[in-house]
Amino acid sequence: MKYYRLFPNCILVKGKNRSTICDLQRGRFLLIPNLMFEILDFIKNNDLTNFEVLNNKYLSDSKGLKKYLNYLVDEDFLCLTVYPNRFEDLNTKFDVPSAITNSIVDIDNNSNFNSNNLNKILETGCNVYQLRFLQPISNVKINNIIQLFDSNDKVKVLEVILPFSSKSKLTTRKINKITNFVYYKSKIDKFVYDKKTETIFNFISKEYDENECGVINLNSFNINIQMYTESLNFNNCLNKKLGIDRNGFVKNCPSFANNFGH
Repeated sequence: MKYYRLFPNCILVKGKNRSTICDLQRGRFLLIPNLMFEILDFIKNNDLTNFEVLNNKYLSDSKGLKKYLNYLVDEDFLCLTVYPNRFEDLNTKFDVPSAITNSIVDIDNNSNFNSNNLNKILETGCNVYQLRFLQPISNVKINNIIQLFDSNDKVKVLEVILPFSSKSKLTTRKINKITNFVYYKSKIDKFVYDKKTETIFNFISKEYDENECGVINLNSFNINIQMYTESLNFNNCLNKKLGIDRNGFVKNCPSFANNFGH
């Protein structure tokens, strides 16, 4: 006899109006009705060989329910198995080898960020960086700072935020690690994904606020085991995060007034 089971990497998350199944292995999610969340959660904790219990508890359309469940099987969120007890819950312990996982570096015309500064951050094991150019800056300074990060083997991911007026000054053909460009004070709001380079170009018309905090949108929705387990155990906005403001002060978050000095 076969049983429906959610794959351990597929996590149910209930929302106010609708819910999701988050596939942490494939980095995807599926929106589902809250009623389906309740049904899948019930199935997860009960060994059902037929739909009689579900029909009595939730709804009367057994054909519709079975069709929906089979759709989830086809999409690899659910599976049918004769060994339901072999599906163990995901280990939700959060553990990464680095003291810092993400760093934000703010830069203006008076900033003096150099290779010595970068090496100090690299000692923490951090390999994901966001550079925020807070005002129009010379062509030479922009490219020198970006190349400083791009040429270092320990830097794996680099995001660059800069004014649209600096776009023409950026020498992108020699840059390999940038995954996301954000150009603010653009003439239009536009989102572009370059498949060839696997790079995102995000154009926004408004001014960039260095103290802006808690910006949430679908494009930044990150689905993976590390993000999920960190969110369960810590405040993922602050845990293992580092910010260096335009004056060189070290902070846990760039929008904080308090700092740890230079």
